[in-house]
Amino acid sequence: MQMGAPLVAPDPIVPNLVRNGSFEDPGAPQTGFVGTFDAIPGWTETTGRGMEIQNQLYSPPDGGGAQYAELASDAPSTFFQDVPTQPGATYRLSFLYSANPNGGLHGSAFDVVFGTSTMRLDPAAAATSFWRRTVLEVTATSATTRLTFAGTPQAGQDPGIGALLDLVEVRRLG
Repeated sequence: MQMGAPLVAPDPIVPNLVRNGSFEDPGAPQTGFVGTFDAIPGWTETTGRGMEIQNQLYSPPDGGGAQYAELASDAPSTFFQDVPTQPGATYRLSFLYSANPNGGLHGSAFDVVFGTSTMRLDPAAAATSFWRRTVLEVTATSATTRLTFAGTPQAGQDPGIGALLDLVEVRRLG
């Protein structure tokens, strides 16, 4: 994964290769906890704890719809999506994340894995949701690349409190 280098703008007509990147499906008409799922359209949870979806339980990001995922249910959770890619092609991976406001003095660390590249993010503790965008350039090594988000709590952090995630996109560059 490449960060900090000048980023090439993605072609605006290139589609987002991530399915349900804003976690709006399944939808919920009410604000609050939507549910914990083994899978939702586009995503599969792998720890057996479930993938927690929330609907405006905290302030969602601008442009992100009402719902977002939390990277913990009763304990850290991990979920993935297999993205169609072309070996050797470069892709822009972007997403919004926030520390969980219930995290107290501790952040909500998590790993992002795209194929064989891994990056750890540890958002600082915050009393409200404070959404940040991360943009990475990644090069695919196969025809399908697994995109994984994995909660990784730190010492002193409640394992049932995870970072919030929304607006996940993978777009091919040039």
